[in-house]
Amino acid sequence: MGLLRIFLLLSTTLFCGIPFSTHAESLTDRQAITDTMDNFYHWDHKGGADFAKRSLAESVRYNRISKEGEHISYSVDFAYKGKGVNAYIPYIVELDIYGNMAVVKSVHHYDEKRSYLKAFVLHKLAQGWRITNVSWGKITPEK
Repeated sequence: MGLLRIFLLLSTTLFCGIPFSTHAESLTDRQAITDTMDNFYHWDHKGGADFAKRSLAESVRYNRISKEGEHISYSVDFAYKGKGVNAYIPYIVELDIYGNMAVVKSVHHYDEKRSYLKAFVLHKLAQGWRITNVSWGKITPEK
């Protein structure tokens, strides 16, 4: 009977401890990703290579579709000066973490007539969470 109690105690401790440690890691990663996104929004609004380096991977790619339906892919200039402090209001609508990769969906509201959805792919690199890919497009009513 004593051996059974020890087995049950160890089993409960081992298996119940796994979700708690994973949950704690997720909170830490979630905060780090949120910080990365804050650095991105600062860079996108005001510019500053330091904010770009704290949020973007050097090889980051932007993707969008032109009005003619053509795929456009490009890299960004870390010395970018920004769109302006009040250019848009960002809202993170979804943040999912998959190990060393995360996906953030963000709505950028410019005015009553213009909002864009940006889907960010982030990877956990040696220097921390960095945006490696951005796909975006204007939010329009479904047809």
